[in-house]
Amino acid sequence: MTLGSWEDRGRTKRRRRVFGRLFVLALLVGAIAIAGTWSYDIGTTLARQDVTLLERQVAELSEQNDALRNERVGLDVEINAIRERERRLLAAAPNEQERAMLALIRAREEAGVDPERIKFVIEAVSNVRECDLEPVTRRFIANTEVRTGSNDTVSFASNTVAVTAIGTAAKDAEGKPLGWFDPALPIKAAFTNIDGSSTVAEGVLPLQHSVVVRDQEYRFNLVAGERSFIAVTADRCQYP
Repeated sequence: MTLGSWEDRGRTKRRRRVFGRLFVLALLVGAIAIAGTWSYDIGTTLARQDVTLLERQVAELSEQNDALRNERVGLDVEINAIRERERRLLAAAPNEQERAMLALIRAREEAGVDPERIKFVIEAVSNVRECDLEPVTRRFIANTEVRTGSNDTVSFASNTVAVTAIGTAAKDAEGKPLGWFDPALPIKAAFTNIDGSSTVAEGVLPLQHSVVVRDQEYRFNLVAGERSFIAVTADRCQYP
């Protein structure tokens, strides 16, 4: 065999190897391209499905949001209506003084007072008071825990109301009680009606107190007088 024939055969083998490699490479490139296209198509399909799902969820959330917004509007209307009812109820409800008055009326009714009499008295009440404007002043000695005796009572309203008082004995420098009350300390003054009923006023002088006798109201003002004494001034007014 000649040298030229060997060279031709060698070139032919090399060409076949090159073509084989190129063919394999072409197959790989084609496979990669096909795989990429398939992956792209699958990814696009999945992405569209996700978008569709998200759009559906967004639509559902929007509907829920609209429903909640409408529900809130309705609740706001109900809350405003409740607040308005509460305001009206509070405006119509009796205050502390009115509740005390109602309790007093009920107590008088339970005590047997004719409701018509209560109504008459309430209707007769006014800010204009008819008083004698001729006050009477008397004085008496206040008793203490260590002193009781005479001149410890004064009477008013034709001797139908008696006034007495008990105080705390004044003390000397050594702390020993003296024979008169200390006007700087609280006293307890009793106003006793001729029928035996009694009311009490307590506190530091001066003290004010009122007593009703039938259709008359006696207003008392108690102040400290000379040592041991309390001065009582009484004024009479029509009641009610």
